[in-house]
This record gives sequence, structure tokens and C-alpha cells, in this order.
Amino acid sequence: MRDNALIRACLYFFIAAIPAFITDISQFKTFSEISQTTLVVIIANFILQGLIAVRAFLDQSISRSGEKKKKVELING
Repeated sequence: MRDNALIRACLYFFIAAIPAFITDISQFKTFSEISQTTLVVIIANFILQGLIAVRAFLDQSISRSGEKKKKVELING
């Protein structure tokens, strides 16, 4: 089950990060046009967008596990 969660978290990360990367990089015609500062901003945006998606995934997973515990308590109670 943990492997499944890790794969899903990676998918969330890349599905959110790749479009941001494509949007940022599409402004340039050649790689030589990208300065070091711009490259750092592009990489930071890529990582940030991915981490925001992973955070949403984790929050969703935590709330779902809490709901399952409540259902079990109601059935057992």
C-alpha cells in the first residue's frame, strides 16, 4: 500500500510540475537565451508546483484515513 501511495505522490508531483515547466521554458527559442537566474527561477517553480500538488495529495490522504477510522468506530460502537 505504501508503494502505491509513493507512486501516486510522484504522479501528482509530475502532473503539476511539468505544465509549469513547459510554460516557463516556452518563452525561449534556444537554451542559450536562458540566463542562470532564469534557470533557477524555472527550477524553483517546477519544484514548488510539484510540492503544492503533493501537499494536497497528503492532506487528502490524511482526511480519508480519518474518515475510515470514524466509520470503523461507528460500526464497532
